[in-house]
Amino acid sequence: MPSANGAAEGESLASENAGPARANGPVLAERPYGDRPRRRRRRRRNHNPHWNPDGGGDSPAERSPEPRDSDADSDDATHFGGPAAQDDDPGPWDSDAAESGSEAAFDETPMNEAPLEQNGSEPWRDRPRRRRRRRRGGGGGPVPDERLRQMLDLLRREFGLRHFRPGQEEVIRAVLDGRDALAVMPTGGGKSLTYQLPSLVLPGLTVVVSPLIALIRDQFEKLRAQGIETVRVDSSLTGTEKEEALALLEEGSQKIVLITPEGATGAAFKKRIADQKVSLLVIDEAHCVSEWGHDFRPSYLALGALAEDLGRPTVLALTATAPPLVREEIVKRLGLRDPAIVVRPVARPNLRFEVKQCMTEDVKRRELVQYLRRLRRPGIVYCSTVKDVEELGALCKIARIPAEIYHGRLTKAERDHAHKRFMSSGKRIVMIATSAFGLGVDKPDIRYVLHYQVPGSLEAYVQEAGRAGRDGLPARCILLWDPRDIDVQRHFLSEGPTTRSQIKKVVEGLSAWTKDGRGVEAATLAMATEVGVTRTKAILEGLRDADLVSETDGQFSLSREIDVNEAVKLLSRRNEERKTTDRRRLESIIHYANNTEECRMMHIRRYFEDGEPTPCGHCDICEPKLRRRRRRPKGRGGRPMDSGRDDDE
Repeated sequence: MPSANGAAEGESLASENAGPARANGPVLAERPYGDRPRRRRRRRRNHNPHWNPDGGGDSPAERSPEPRDSDADSDDATHFGGPAAQDDDPGPWDSDAAESGSEAAFDETPMNEAPLEQNGSEPWRDRPRRRRRRRRGGGGGPVPDERLRQMLDLLRREFGLRHFRPGQEEVIRAVLDGRDALAVMPTGGGKSLTYQLPSLVLPGLTVVVSPLIALIRDQFEKLRAQGIETVRVDSSLTGTEKEEALALLEEGSQKIVLITPEGATGAAFKKRIADQKVSLLVIDEAHCVSEWGHDFRPSYLALGALAEDLGRPTVLALTATAPPLVREEIVKRLGLRDPAIVVRPVARPNLRFEVKQCMTEDVKRRELVQYLRRLRRPGIVYCSTVKDVEELGALCKIARIPAEIYHGRLTKAERDHAHKRFMSSGKRIVMIATSAFGLGVDKPDIRYVLHYQVPGSLEAYVQEAGRAGRDGLPARCILLWDPRDIDVQRHFLSEGPTTRSQIKKVVEGLSAWTKDGRGVEAATLAMATEVGVTRTKAILEGLRDADLVSETDGQFSLSREIDVNEAVKLLSRRNEERKTTDRRRLESIIHYANNTEECRMMHIRRYFEDGEPTPCGHCDICEPKLRRRRRRPKGRGGRPMDSGRDDDE
């Protein structure tokens, strides 16, 4: 077969030979121009080895624009189908294709010109332009309104983007109209833009509540780099730095403030911005209201009251995963009023979900090492306990696999070092961590997320797995499934947020302070009752949710006289309801792991009630079925028995 360069040279010679004949009108008239596109199409078919007249082959648009790397550092097992996948054509889910792919090599040689007519016009040049005009104006789409034009102009000018991603425009419109909104958009779906762009249009301050300091620091640096006046208030700042940030807020020169839930609900912050107009309150990672608010981060439950303290601005809640029940709880806890709810598909199509059965701990560790050796890095391995993180980190050192560990018991300096090394663009390492790592980590080229144990719910699993493949290239989401791992999650559930004795101590102490006509801070009450500060805050938020407690300048008191035993029964009943909900969420991940029939993506989308899902075609359930269809028995001449069907359908 002639090469692309040879075809180009042949075309060039044909153009030169046609030069003298160009002046001879009658000769060229015998060779009408309309015949040449057919020859051009024949050259295109012959040149493209993947082209299939039945539509089964790759088209130029379907192939990746990057050159294939022949010396990739992964073996045959990096293909999702394992060694058996070598019988089939390599698809976009191979790990090699994740960073390579063939480059279209079409030689678009310009065609010879047709002779001019007597009037000097060139009608064959006008036809493509007329076709382009019809394509542009024949779509029948809606004409952009004035607000959309303004939004797009601001998007291009301030952020260097030309178009909104799916869901962004609906959320931004709701916010600019002064309507509360809940946006459920996948990781990498552009949630941050839904408050950054409105903050430049709205007249007042935008308060963004974010759960992690690392996430706050990352957003702060990006916003300042874009020239948006932003301050951050968190515990990593020194006393002087925090005072300078609050002073800037009092001056009214800032557009956005990034702050933790504990800082936002504190009396000091609310006092310093009392004279400022707050136009928008943003609750980032809003699913934490349901997952953390009842025990780990009770300040999340106080964010609904924070909105009232700030003059009830527009409230925007953002999260990547929230099934219908969690969405209802977010709306209730934050007090959203007739919110615009925008829900996008939670699982992106470039993610391949798979479950590997491991019946013993030794088998699981052997599988883990094999995965870490052959999969492209960087990647993340999630564990349920600190002990497993430490042991797997030591195992990687023995196996000479570059890895870092991350969990809550490390010092701040150790966590920062591990985080910085993993986020470095020049490093391709594995991060072995608990769920404390990853929330809001903006690293686009993570090639896999592997769960060594199951998390507490399917939404937690999808949230963590969604951190892979944010660059749109294929990535793998692997769960090493051992049924005995459920015991760890059941142990976490058995501990519960608070006990009956703790509830009784806090209610009795609060009642004593109220009888003296005084309020009490949560920390002081926790010290007096010998109940931890976190659990004391959780109990106070439960009492406030039942309209039994009021707060003034950080001081809590009973809003009316109550019977201690009745209050204990009320909160205990709510805790039991919470445990029942958590057990159901744990069952969801068990059903996912034990599933052997339904497409993984369909299973996830059904759980989130995400439209009418269809099989993804590349998970560990779908791919073997498609391979069996491609390998059906063949008849004479090597053709399939049912030759009327397309193997790639």
